[in-house]
Amino acid sequence: VDQDFETEVKATAASYVMGAAGSVTLPGDGTPTSIILQKKTMEAAIERLTCPRIDKSAFLRAQAVWNGSAPILAGAYSAYVDGEFMGRGTIRQAQPGEKIGIDLGRDEGMKVERTEKVFHEKTLTGKDRTTYTCSVIIRNTRSHPVEITLKDQIPVSQDEAVKAELVESNPKTVPDKDGILAWKLDCAPGAVRTVTFAFTVTGMPPL
Repeated sequence: VDQDFETEVKATAASYVMGAAGSVTLPGDGTPTSIILQKKTMEAAIERLTCPRIDKSAFLRAQAVWNGSAPILAGAYSAYVDGEFMGRGTIRQAQPGEKIGIDLGRDEGMKVERTEKVFHEKTLTGKDRTTYTCSVIIRNTRSHPVEITLKDQIPVSQDEAVKAELVESNPKTVPDKDGILAWKLDCAPGAVRTVTFAFTVTGMPPL
């Protein structure tokens, strides 16, 4: 039997002790039973992120400020969206007033495709140059508009003899120090957004 309980929280010198302020009836046949100790509602900002170079899926993440009176203890959680189980994750410990992030699994309403073309050539100085042209297509099959962050990456050379650089991108963006490219895209219901970029890697000819 699931029941709602207000939790009793006692602070000690090193931690918090939590207990249910009520009795709980459990079946005697060993059947697993979930007991709700406390329910909390928080306003959360929903983020969508896709990194199709690694995984051609869109992922949901909720960002919220913990408004409880006691810390959230680190541990496992189960995520549900619109009543459907989305997966499990691990949440870190958070103090009251601290921002927390919860991964909610894949957003099946967003379809992502990534293609890449490679072209090899020689420069006038005899160096090898490879051009990578990438295209990412994002389809919003949902009936409401969403914002999604797309991330990709270009190489970062640690060798002075090898040069990697972004040639073009549409929409325009610039890589950070780690070569990460990022776009924030507004997708209307049923919209298809396309992002393209190209980069070159130029180095010494093979020995």
